[in-house]
Amino acid sequence: IQLAKNKEYIAQATPQVSGSVQMQHFFSIPVTLIPDFISPAVYGVLTKNNVKDGNGNPITQPSNGTQFFPAQFGVPWQSSAGFQFQQLLFQPDLFIAISARKKAVDFTDANIRVMEDSVKSNVLRAYYSILIAEKRKHYLDESIKRLEKLKQDQEKLFQNGFAEKLDIDKTQVTLNNLSTTSSQIERLMEIGYASLKFVLSIDQKDSLALADALSEDLVKKGLLEMSNFNYNDRKEIQLLNVVRDLQGLDLKRQKLSYAPTLASFWSYNRNALRQEFNFFDFNQKWFKSSVLGFSLNVPIFDGGQKLQRIKQANLNVEKVDNTNFKIYNTSI
Repeated sequence: IQLAKNKEYIAQATPQVSGSVQMQHFFSIPVTLIPDFISPAVYGVLTKNNVKDGNGNPITQPSNGTQFFPAQFGVPWQSSAGFQFQQLLFQPDLFIAISARKKAVDFTDANIRVMEDSVKSNVLRAYYSILIAEKRKHYLDESIKRLEKLKQDQEKLFQNGFAEKLDIDKTQVTLNNLSTTSSQIERLMEIGYASLKFVLSIDQKDSLALADALSEDLVKKGLLEMSNFNYNDRKEIQLLNVVRDLQGLDLKRQKLSYAPTLASFWSYNRNALRQEFNFFDFNQKWFKSSVLGFSLNVPIFDGGQKLQRIKQANLNVEKVDNTNFKIYNTSI
């Protein structure tokens, strides 16, 4: 997914070409008010030739200001077809996103490694809990067997007058307690097997048997040697370092948001103007137009939005640093 996102960022910096077709019909052509340029010319000619009215007075232009008259321009049927070309030349946040694409892949990989370690940890935790429970039950069963043998011996001694009934009762109480504890451990083993099946995505109806038995060598296997322990080798720390780099790039992106955005564009269109719907009459003329230009968008004032985003990015960087510092202090 992240590789696809990286290609998306790169694609935004490549030329963008699009085509468009449009047709519209004006049921009522828009009206435009045009200044009265005819009357001043007529009155100018009359004044110049000293033309008089029926009363013998010179004809002059009324002094009631410029007059307007409504006019309709255009035809009812209009259609256009063409294509547009756009090329982004400079946009800071996009180029920061492109430069961060490798870090984004590193973040995904580090996150996967952390999840893998988490799954392994959960499997080992469930696995060892079952082995410990089995070992405890083994010792309890051995103790129960010895107590049952002791009780039998005490009963024989009691029958011959060499033991008291109280000793037998004490042994029975201890035997009952151990039996209760053994039953509890059996339930813990059932829960442990269910948890291990869940972590391994095994159906609870399926049977599961552990091949290993709890031993000192098994416990030592895979444990970190403190003498060779490196803080930066921890997968979650590697993930945190990648997050720190990404947050730093985001801070840089927010700071560059004050920079202008520059783009170029070129378009070519064909337009048809008709009194009636006959666009498929190829004997009629289609008028062409094309334009080439550049657009520069300069941020001037946004009410402080960019400033607040920069503050948020700064706080996110500090948050990652604080998390890293806390984990380091709890690890040494």
